[in-house]
Amino acid sequence: VYKNDVIVVGDMSWGPGILGLVAQKIIDETAKPVFVWGQGDDKTQLKGSCRSIGDVHVVDLMAHVGHDTLSHWGGHEQAGGFSLSVDKVDGLSTALNAALPHIGRKDITRQALSSDAELSMDDVHAVTYGAVEPLAPFGVGNPKPLFSFTGVTPLASKRFGKKNEHLEVIYPTTKGGRVKAIQFFVSQDTEEKARSTHTLLANLEKSYFAGKTELRLRIVEVR
Repeated sequence: VYKNDVIVVGDMSWGPGILGLVAQKIIDETAKPVFVWGQGDDKTQLKGSCRSIGDVHVVDLMAHVGHDTLSHWGGHEQAGGFSLSVDKVDGLSTALNAALPHIGRKDITRQALSSDAELSMDDVHAVTYGAVEPLAPFGVGNPKPLFSFTGVTPLASKRFGKKNEHLEVIYPTTKGGRVKAIQFFVSQDTEEKARSTHTLLANLEKSYFAGKTELRLRIVEVR
């Protein structure tokens, strides 16, 4: 669904109040810069919200697109807002993706990550999630808690997705249970490290799919 390097989605029925939530959901799934638009009270202008994990400066990106497409824009490196006329929306994705090579990406993989707490796989359960949930909503300025799992050895790992671009890893608990961890758009290096004993940095999340609720880990880094 999200083939472009800059994701652009929107709907005339989306009010400005939900745009940031949609943007955060997509960036959590893809880690790509995302621009979400909807229609407010002004029927000639669309409002939008954008997010980046920090590798792309969204304000610089919008400034490069400029007034040929956008009416107004603002924000900071990782989050912003914008507006554009209805007749310009069809060209928004093309304009943003064309501008990206001129802006470039920052290599954020070299930044040292530190966990908020050390857990074991036995700690991945509803009680722990219940302690994390009240800290939401997460996003710029309030990142999801990052947990470290030291010396973990997977039971299995596999690629999934239409192009096998994602990774699923299964870890054992000491009580015979299993914990699933996933990462979208995984690198070859991460996949190789995940096959043997490693330290895992991950977020705790709930997945809702096909009527099922699943507590799992979202892989941030494998060391």
